[in-house]
Amino acid sequence: MDKPVTLEAKVAVDKKAEKEAKKAERAAKKAGKDANPNAKKATGADAVDISDVDGSTSVPLDIVKELSEDAAGLKITKEQQRVASNRATTGVLASTAIARDIKFASFSVSLGGRSLVTDCDLELTQGCRYGLLGDNGSGKSSVLAAIAQREVPVPKHMSVFHLHEEAPPSEMSGVEAVINHVVEETARLEAMVEQIMEECGLEDERLVSINARLDELDSTGAEPRARKILAGLGFADHMVPADRPTKHMSGGWRMRVALAQALFAAPELLLLDEPTNHLDLEACVWLEEHLANYSKCLLVVSHSQDFLNAVCTHTMWLANGTIKYYGGNYAKFVATVEEEERLQLRVYEKQQADMDKLEKFVEVNRANGVANSAKSKKKVLGKLQDGAVERPVVREPSLVFSFPECSRLAPPVLPFDEVSFSYSGKPEEFLYEKLNLGVDCDSRVALVGPNGCGKSTLLADCMLITC
Repeated sequence: MDKPVTLEAKVAVDKKAEKEAKKAERAAKKAGKDANPNAKKATGADAVDISDVDGSTSVPLDIVKELSEDAAGLKITKEQQRVASNRATTGVLASTAIARDIKFASFSVSLGGRSLVTDCDLELTQGCRYGLLGDNGSGKSSVLAAIAQREVPVPKHMSVFHLHEEAPPSEMSGVEAVINHVVEETARLEAMVEQIMEECGLEDERLVSINARLDELDSTGAEPRARKILAGLGFADHMVPADRPTKHMSGGWRMRVALAQALFAAPELLLLDEPTNHLDLEACVWLEEHLANYSKCLLVVSHSQDFLNAVCTHTMWLANGTIKYYGGNYAKFVATVEEEERLQLRVYEKQQADMDKLEKFVEVNRANGVANSAKSKKKVLGKLQDGAVERPVVREPSLVFSFPECSRLAPPVLPFDEVSFSYSGKPEEFLYEKLNLGVDCDSRVALVGPNGCGKSTLLADCMLITC
C-alpha cells in the first residue's frame, strides 16, 4: 500500500482575520521601535533592497541568499558556484518590478573573460515558450544559469525553476521528493510575504501574485498529480516504481525526478537545459504534449528538432554575442532565416554589382579626360562603399560525416533466427523471445523501446554475432 503523502494547508482561509493580525503585529513592532530608537538597522553589506519599487526597504542578506537559491529549484552545487564566480552578468530591469512579463535591457554575459552575450534585450513573457538556439559553446547554458541564480534583477516574487542536475539521493521516495519541493517553495513564499508585509505594508502589489502562487501550490490532490507526472516520465511498478527511495535510483532516474519536480511546481519561469536527456521515446512524446500546454513562461535548450517544433511558440537565436527573436517554432525559424539570408545575399550582390559598374565608369572617364564626370561618380562610389553591407554569413553544418565506399556483403549480414535472451538464463526473464530479424547493407533500422527493455543488449548481441 502506498505511503500517504500529505501537505499542510499553507494559506489562511480567513483573510480578514489575517489582515487584522498583521496590523496588530506591525503596530506592536512599531511601538517597540519607538521605545528603542537606537536599535540598529541592517544596512550596507548586511542587507539588500527588496522593495523593487522605491529602494526604501531592505532585508538581511543571508535571508535573500537563501530565498534566491530556493527559488532557482535545487541548491546550486559547488561546481556551479565555481563557474558562477568566473561569470560576469549585467542587465537592467526594463519592466516594472510587479510585472510578470519581464524585460532586461543591456543584458550581457561573459565567462572567464570571454564575452558570450553583449548588450542585448532579453524578454520573457508569460504564455510564451522560447527555444534558445545557438552553436555549442555560444553561451546558452550560461544564460539560463545567470537567470536562475538571479545574477540579473529578476523580481523576487517570481518563481523560477532551473533543471540543472538530478535530485539528490535520499530516503525519500520519488513521489515524496516531488511534493517536498513544493513544501519548500510554499515556505519560501510565505517568508517573503512576511517580509513584504512587515516592510512595505498590505497594499504592496507583489502580494497579489504571491498569494495567487500560494493558491496554486495548495496541497489538495498533490499526490495523484505527482504520480501522474512521474508515470508520464516512465516510472512504473514493473520497472522503477515511484515509491522507490531516490538513493536506490540511478542518476538518469533521479534526473527524471528533478524534471518531475519542475513540472509539478509549474513556476512562472521554467528553465530547462536538455530536458529530453535520459528519456526514452514514450517519455519524450509525453513531455512534448505536457509542455505544449504550459501556460506560463518556458525557456528551453534542446538539440531535438521534433521537441522544439512541438513545444515552442518563439525562438531565440544566440549568435555572435547577440540574441535575436523569431516567432514560431524551429521549423518556422529555419524557413525565416533561410529567407533572410537569401534576401541579404541578393542585396549584397546588387550592391557589389553597382560598385563594380561605378568603378569601371570612373576608370574609363578618367582615361578619356572627362574629369568632372569621373569625379562626380567617384563621390557616389565613396558613399556607396561607406554604407556597403558585409557578405551575409550563411548557416552551414558544423559537422559533416563522410562514409567511404566499401565492398558489399551478401544478405543477410546479421541474421537472427529464433533468438531469445535473459541475463539469468531463465525463460520467464527473457528480454526478448524467439526474435526473427535480418539486417543487410541496405537496412536502416531505428531501435526504439522503453528503458530497460533490452535495446542495448540486442546491439551487444549483434556484435557477438558478427564476431
